[in-house]
Amino acid sequence: MPVWSSEGKQLYFNHFLESEWALASVDTEGGNFKLVLEKGSRQAGTFGPFPGGKEWLCHDLESFFVIKHEDKNKVTLADIAKTGDFSLSMPGHLDVSPDGKSALVERSVGEDVKPDHEGPPGAVFLIDLSSGKTKRLMPKGANANCPAWLPGGKDCLFSGFDAEPSSSIICRAPLDGSTPPVILLKGASHPTVAAP
Repeated sequence: MPVWSSEGKQLYFNHFLESEWALASVDTEGGNFKLVLEKGSRQAGTFGPFPGGKEWLCHDLESFFVIKHEDKNKVTLADIAKTGDFSLSMPGHLDVSPDGKSALVERSVGEDVKPDHEGPPGAVFLIDLSSGKTKRLMPKGANANCPAWLPGGKDCLFSGFDAEPSSSIICRAPLDGSTPPVILLKGASHPTVAAP
């Protein structure tokens, strides 16, 4: 699950270390590997940068928290307000909004399992970072993952499946649900959006 740093000089990624999901980084030239979170401090199964790049939103499979880089070798952690149960079962993808006030996150939804699928499908949720409240954006039955904000903060991209689970697609959808998702590209997945 590699993610670019905001300035484009580093890649952050999941590193499975002795049964825990760690957050690690490496320079884009391939050197300077380091653990962003020391072993035993906190797991980071899902993560994404805030605009500006000094802070990262993370999820440790139980709750959201923020990593702030004080300097190259020191980070501080702060929990996000939590309302209700929003646990994750595995590492996934999240994307912080352009204004830094909310985030899109993918989550497996067990109640949507169909007999012909290997596992539970994904759904895209919106989390308000000041209150911790979450809202499911995609309707039940729409297998959606890998959300990415579009500039302006009113629409997003996400991966999905077209009819057959083996046919991946990229869709665009308004966050307010005013119109159904539109297929933009077939045979593709994991959309990302370049910084404006």
